[in-house]
Amino acid sequence: MNKHSIYLRTVSLVLCMGLVVGESLVAAASIKPGASNQGQQTPSVNILAGRRSRLGGIKFRNIRASGQRSGGVSRGTKECDGEMVTLTALVPHVKKEDPQGQPVLDIHGKEIWTPFETSTIEPRTTFMVYVSGTTKTTAMFYLNKVIADNNDETILDEIPVTLPGHDGIVSISLPENVQLDLNQKYRWFVTIECDPSSVDYSGNVVAESWVNRNPIPDTLANQLKNAEEFDIPQLYADADLWTDTLSSVWELRQRYPNDPDVEKAWQSLLDQVAVPEVSEMKQATLN
Repeated sequence: MNKHSIYLRTVSLVLCMGLVVGESLVAAASIKPGASNQGQQTPSVNILAGRRSRLGGIKFRNIRASGQRSGGVSRGTKECDGEMVTLTALVPHVKKEDPQGQPVLDIHGKEIWTPFETSTIEPRTTFMVYVSGTTKTTAMFYLNKVIADNNDETILDEIPVTLPGHDGIVSISLPENVQLDLNQKYRWFVTIECDPSSVDYSGNVVAESWVNRNPIPDTLANQLKNAEEFDIPQLYADADLWTDTLSSVWELRQRYPNDPDVEKAWQSLLDQVAVPEVSEMKQATLN
């Protein structure tokens, strides 16, 4: 039995962290600039103001604000080669509770945070994690296909990841030859190696979560065909597509790095990741 197979059966008992973001590759869902700003990288706020009817604080129907579940320490924070490293998937989290509604604590007495299971309509997805507290520059990304009853998994892909060597957000895109199947659940995780001699990776820092690829609803497909680029994130959010919402706002940030409404949308999504290090994420990603 190799390291990977051992890890698949131990990691979910050791660490539970967080998930997912989509890179828009479905034609109907891709962000499309309006004719008035094609060829411009940073149009003025005045030009864009009239077309930003739904951009700002992004709202989801089934995700609460972070203020309702703040406190505690994420399970993604761990000592690693003398550093206190935090690794968090950009997906909403909630504190784990026992049947009596009391917080479940880890062996260090810290509250355990677990990720929401998220959804995407994209065949290829970009996953995002927040990393802090380390000068390490390498990690590994694993994508596993969950088999039927969730009791088994198969490794679909593993990708070396370059870390920034400082606090920041890292995105991982699937290669051209890998895509998510419709109506299929996947578990993904990023791991930073702390102990090369470990046989099961239990000594590593890990962020993990789950994503389902769903068919695009007809209503959403029709809405996306004629949607302005600033309307798209909220359309995804209305359909509870966290992964696609996050990636669409991320793309807008790359296109309009100085736009205050785009930044407001991004910060509102970080709030909904809802782990204790949210304020650190915000500071690390400020323009």
